[in-house]
Amino acid sequence: MFFSVCTELIYPRVRVERRTAKVAAHGFDRIDIWDWKSKDLAELKKGLKASGVALNSAVAHTRSSTSVAADRKKFLAELRGSLEFARKFDCDKLIVLERISYRGRTLVRFRRSCPPR
Repeated sequence: MFFSVCTELIYPRVRVERRTAKVAAHGFDRIDIWDWKSKDLAELKKGLKASGVALNSAVAHTRSSTSVAADRKKFLAELRGSLEFARKFDCDKLIVLERISYRGRTLVRFRRSCPPR
């Protein structure tokens, strides 16, 4: 068994490369991320490698819904892109959700409402 930390929840205002170092300093060796498309992928890869942390999972879609028929093509395109991302990062888990919102807020609006740490 292992534990994985969702860095966006724990360190919402910290740059991604610093998040991995913080996670490693606390003894974790895996992270989860939400929107990989909003990350600097070169910095993410560099941060993971430098800290010895692996990418456990990522959310596969943040701009489409699995429950809205009109989003079908958009969702499938996002999913294909996420599969390619996962291959490049040796990530064997993608998270697929019914919808990306919490209490009426989209993922981006929810993250912006998180207090700084």
